[in-house]
Amino acid sequence: MTQGTHTSKGLLRRAGTGFGVEIVVLIFALISVGLMAWQHWGMNLVMPIASENGNPGWVEDDRSENGNSIVHYQQNDAYHMQCEIRTAITYPFCNLFTALNPEDQSVDLTQYTTLHLDLSHQSSTRDSLRIYLNHFFAPDDQVWFPYKSNQQVINPREGRHSYTLKLDEFYVPPWWVYASDLPAEQTTPQLTNVRHLVLSTGDSSIPRKVSLILHHAELRGKWISANALYRGLIWAWMLLALLYFSYRAVRYSHEAKAKHAETEQLRAVNRLLDLKSKRFEDLATHDTLTGLYNRAGLRPHLQEAVADYKKTQLPFSVLMIDLDHFKAINDSYGHDEGDRILKAFAQLISERCRHSDIPARWGGEEFVVVCKGSSAKAAKVLADDLCRTAREAELGKGYVVTCSIGVSEVSGTGISALFKRADTALYQAKNSGRDQVAVA
Repeated sequence: MTQGTHTSKGLLRRAGTGFGVEIVVLIFALISVGLMAWQHWGMNLVMPIASENGNPGWVEDDRSENGNSIVHYQQNDAYHMQCEIRTAITYPFCNLFTALNPEDQSVDLTQYTTLHLDLSHQSSTRDSLRIYLNHFFAPDDQVWFPYKSNQQVINPREGRHSYTLKLDEFYVPPWWVYASDLPAEQTTPQLTNVRHLVLSTGDSSIPRKVSLILHHAELRGKWISANALYRGLIWAWMLLALLYFSYRAVRYSHEAKAKHAETEQLRAVNRLLDLKSKRFEDLATHDTLTGLYNRAGLRPHLQEAVADYKKTQLPFSVLMIDLDHFKAINDSYGHDEGDRILKAFAQLISERCRHSDIPARWGGEEFVVVCKGSSAKAAKVLADDLCRTAREAELGKGYVVTCSIGVSEVSGTGISALFKRADTALYQAKNSGRDQVAVA
């Protein structure tokens, strides 16, 4: 496998990763847009305040404060208050109360944004209408009064009309601030423990008759507020960006380490095969005497085996083979006979090796076989077969030709160490009597 092929695959992997990131970003963007659209047109939260739901209602007038205004109340399918304002006190009033739920329990209104009123109003003189949402204090928090008034004032039109009030525009009335004598930070609006909606006649002290009918009221909001959603989306996008850059940093680190290891591995192969600089570029890939690969021809196959091992942990082993007493054959029978033995032994190796095995002449009477996909145990089977076949093949004329073989399996220590272990095993086989196999 060439370096160009590795580069192409690396580019494809990086392109695939980039495409995958784009898909994730697109999906995340669609989800964000979908959530914003859902928040705008959906996620509606509605709390009806209506007589037909069983919410209790009642009225009061200023007689409890030494006034003499008179109020009458009727409740059927609506809350109906009839009030006659009299001027016995400075600020006469009549109040219409409605509970926010049938149990008259307090409600947290922080998720709601608007109050919608459907009411009918008639007055013998021009009048305003004060709208209150009363926040009740917990027993331990009570100050001078059991609740805090949150107020808005409207100028109602005669007859039946609908009104929309924003909850963030409610304010604490000045009379409550003055009477409470509390620090400023405690006189801001509170809507976390509201029990009653109150409709009160205006501040005018002019005697008048007022008819007020609350047909329906409801609080509206969103399950998730726009601000909360946008903050959540911003944090989610920041987290996505952090994860992406963290992933890229880790990936770049791994790629750099892998590239460095690959470079070092190739350098080790080049050093081992003694293939450096231009002087080796013109070397033939096959040994002219035996027809087997020479070191230059073995190089790409060895690189491919290293790459496969690095990617998939596919093992491979090396057989280092040496013909026994070859110098004596040359000395006794001449170099032509020696060359004939080398060619015959090379043919024997080629015939006995598998298709995936790569035999090569290493130099002199030494041969190498790269056994792809083979562990040392599997490679030893081939080595034993070569030893036996060489012994029985009668390669010599009147003498027996044998060989010694060292076997070594690749590990994480590098190519140089692999061949060194095979060479050590070869010498072990020779020192043990030759014509045998030793495994590193």
